[in-house]
Order: sequence, then C-alpha cells, then structure tokens
Amino acid sequence: MSRVFRSVSILTITALLSACSGGGGGSGAATGVVAASAPTPTPTPTAAAVSCTLRDRQDWAAAQLREWYLFPETLPAALDPTPYATVDAYI
Repeated sequence: MSRVFRSVSILTITALLSACSGGGGGSGAATGVVAASAPTPTPTPTAAAVSCTLRDRQDWAAAQLREWYLFPETLPAALDPTPYATVDAYI
C-alpha cells in the first residue's frame, strides 16, 4: 500500500510540475495566438471630473484617517485645512 501511494504521489507531483513549467527557452515566436484588437478608448474626462484641488486632497486624506486610523476617536473632530499649504502639513 505504501509503495502504491508513493508511486501515485510521485506521478501527481511530476504532472503538476510539468503543467506549471513556463518553458522560457523558446524562440519567442507565438504559435496559435491571435493578436488582441486595440481596446476601445475611454472618453476624455471633463474638467469637473479632473478636479484635484488641495482641498479635495485634504478632504480625502481626512476621510482615510477617520476610516483607517487605529484610534479615530483621538483625531480632532473638526480640523480646518485652510491654513495648511500641503496635504503633508495637514496630516
């Protein structure tokens, strides 16, 4: 029984390893591969959708801190981002 189990295990491992091999030594020529067509371009975003003002980034940073900070109750309840010139200074 042990010999049969060992033989089946070796065959299974060999099959798995040969199925996972990537080759790597080929000529690089693709055989039987159909070239993908060009993807459909996405529409150009409008100016309103592109807005990434300092205030938008500060609001995003504050929301991330409130959501993911380990102790959100220790964060200031209302912090005015206006006097800060960068997001780094704000956080």
